[in-house]
Amino acid sequence: MVRLALLLLVLPLAACAIESPSATAPETASDTTTLTVAAAASLTDAMTDLAEQFEERYPNIDVRLNFAASGTLQRQIEQQAPVDVFASAAQKPMDELERQGLVDPETRRVFAANRIVVVVPQESEVSLKSLDELKTPEIDRLAMGNPDTVPAGRYAKQALEAAQLYGELETAQTLVFAENVRQVLAYVEQNSVDAAIVYQTDAAISDRVRVAFPIPADFSEPIRYPIAVVGQSEEPEAARSFVEFVAGSESQAILDKYGFLTGD
Repeated sequence: MVRLALLLLVLPLAACAIESPSATAPETASDTTTLTVAAAASLTDAMTDLAEQFEERYPNIDVRLNFAASGTLQRQIEQQAPVDVFASAAQKPMDELERQGLVDPETRRVFAANRIVVVVPQESEVSLKSLDELKTPEIDRLAMGNPDTVPAGRYAKQALEAAQLYGELETAQTLVFAENVRQVLAYVEQNSVDAAIVYQTDAAISDRVRVAFPIPADFSEPIRYPIAVVGQSEEPEAARSFVEFVAGSESQAILDKYGFLTGD
């Protein structure tokens, strides 16, 4: 787990006694810096691992992680939430924050990529091979992220529109919207839905779902993950170090382990 340690320095009374009343009091604050990172829910496992590796390299920095849908995190930053670094699952939330001057554009990096897939419960007997088959009677409920706030949901909507299915499935009330992609995955794991559209990285972490088929990459905009320092950060140097670490080549092995693609 990412540490959230607070180090307290206790000064001996004798050391204080030799100071004159007008002398400046010794520094008692800890040298530890706390860095708050807001990251897309699909990054939960990989970012936790990356933060732990970062803390090993910088033992004076504790990383506090906040995971949610990228659109939700965008709104929190717009409302002046105390965030130092933002890692999004899509370019759009970062673009909007940059437009408002709320992230430092010079620190912005694309550090990972992903793709979306259709998954079904592991024990499901339904066999799906294409998006067009999602309108079959066997698929009564299809889960996806809320397209307004969840990048995975927006990508899913784009794919369904490319297949000319979104309107039909929406009219048939087949679509079940979730507030982040991990909630979508949970719906499938609990057999609450017949199928879902999630990132391939989310499908890879669960032994309770199976991938029915990958969605063609050209059915949605490229799935890229940008990271940047938030403009209001009180720890800009530490935040820049974290961004460079996550975007660096040595972090790619960790991202690969969780199924992410190169961000190039």
